[in-house]
Amino acid sequence: MRKQIPKRWVIEGKLSIVLDLIRWTAAAIVVLSHIKGLYFVSYSEIDNPSWYLKIVYAISSLGHQAVMVFFVLSGMLISANVMKAVEKGSWSWRTYLLHRLTRLYVVLVPALLLGLLWDYAGNSAFGATGIYDGLPEDQFILNYSSASLLTSKEFIGNLFFLQGVFVNHFGSNGPLWSLSFEFWYYILFPCMVLSISSKANSLKILYTLVVIALAFMLGEHILLYYLVWLLGFVLHLLPSSLTRKGVVFALLWPLLAIAALGGARFFPLPLNDYLQDLLLALAFSGFLYGIKLAYYRKPHVSPWLRRTSSLLAGYSYSLYLAHFPVLVFLHALTYDREPRKWQPDTQTLAYGAFLFIVISVYAWMLAQLTEKQTTKARRLIERLFLRIPSSRKETYSSFSRSK
Repeated sequence: MRKQIPKRWVIEGKLSIVLDLIRWTAAAIVVLSHIKGLYFVSYSEIDNPSWYLKIVYAISSLGHQAVMVFFVLSGMLISANVMKAVEKGSWSWRTYLLHRLTRLYVVLVPALLLGLLWDYAGNSAFGATGIYDGLPEDQFILNYSSASLLTSKEFIGNLFFLQGVFVNHFGSNGPLWSLSFEFWYYILFPCMVLSISSKANSLKILYTLVVIALAFMLGEHILLYYLVWLLGFVLHLLPSSLTRKGVVFALLWPLLAIAALGGARFFPLPLNDYLQDLLLALAFSGFLYGIKLAYYRKPHVSPWLRRTSSLLAGYSYSLYLAHFPVLVFLHALTYDREPRKWQPDTQTLAYGAFLFIVISVYAWMLAQLTEKQTTKARRLIERLFLRIPSSRKETYSSFSRSK
């Protein structure tokens, strides 16, 4: 007889739709932050910025913070599916890794190859501009020599999610850093759960040793951001009904985190950058908890909202992973034109919006060939190499939603 899955691990209905929309929004903010950093002057160089420019620059300065949103969302989605499988008694490393790796590799491999193509073309045609070596005016966003990172070592390392552990990111594609973080969290979390939930003591010891080994391999920096990722898991442990305590907690949590974040910005502290990231993640987690309380188990979703969410979330992973080498290439292509950095006005903001649309269309087209084919790729691997019971397929079916 199958075990009943606790409701706290279920993500469906309006909640699932809203999470998908947030995921695309976070990816879009990352792209906008890179467009601003590569093409526009810094905020301090703007003469008498208007209120709407302040808003535009504020939003487009949140690229790194948007990655914290990714981490929390990922922790919420992946931990729920891991816990469902463990508590249902259907956990399988083979099935879990099949779902995770097909989801990751179906976009990662094309993104690495396309990045190689864009960077090689850019270096060959526009290497004299110095953009691919890291210009002083691009140091905020392109503070490395991407030309020196187009090596087989970096390519293979990124293919096995070792960027930030043993190798650098591949070429100009700096956003690849977060992918290795997430992959190792996908491995670390079930190992931690199984070190507690396994029935055999030998397995508990084995998984504990694996966790310790991973901790030594990954290092302090990646482990610190694992706490951000775990906030998504913590959300499932909180009350999932609109009790008075739950409402008060949902309101106070983000407010206190935002207040602490403001304090961290004005008072220097050890690990200050990380503390700001953690506090922002706490604030977002509180916001997410409020959404969960509001939309928990509400099955009715308007067809328009469902279609919009499906369209946008369907290419958010491709948008995040493949956009930067194209932006750098276009930056090099237009670099000799004056001015090299745009003052924000109606015309240049329209240029920036057009760039975003171009990148979005590029990512959407890539997604039709990659992300959209994830299920087909998974089924092909299952048919050719694996025989997975249908009960396990059902347990892991919602993995395809998350990055």
